[in-house]
Amino acid sequence: MIFVLLIGIGIMILPGGRTGLGALLGPTGGYIVSWPFAAWLIGWFAEKAQQRDKPVILLLLGNLIGGILLVYVVGVAWLSHAAHLTLKQALATGAFPFLPGDLLKAVAAAVIAAGVAKVYPIDRVLGREYDTNETL
Repeated sequence: MIFVLLIGIGIMILPGGRTGLGALLGPTGGYIVSWPFAAWLIGWFAEKAQQRDKPVILLLLGNLIGGILLVYVVGVAWLSHAAHLTLKQALATGAFPFLPGDLLKAVAAAVIAAGVAKVYPIDRVLGREYDTNETL
C-alpha cells in the first residue's frame, strides 16, 4: 500500500517517470492499485503453505490467483474503462502478451519459495520456536 501511496503523491518509482494521480487513474491504474491486494493474497497462501504438506501447490495457487488472476481482472477492467477499449481489446493489449511470462514467473516463484522455506522456515525468521525435524 505504501508503494501505491508513494506513486499517488508523486514519487517517481514507475517506469517512464509516470507518477501521481495520472498514473493511478490512467489506463494502467487498475494494475497498480491491485498490487497490494495481490501481495496480501499471495502472503495468505504462503502462510497456509507453511501449515500443509504440499507447499509448492499452495504457493503456486497463491501466485496464480493473487499474482495473476486478481491483478489481471482489476487491471484489464480498469484498462478497458480508462482507455475506452472493449474487453477483447483490453485483454489483447493488457493481458495476453504478458500471460506466458507471468505464468512462468509464478511457477518459478512457487518452486523457489518452497525450497527456501525448507531451508529457512518462516518460524525461524519470525523468531518463534520451530521443530527442526519438521518438513514442509
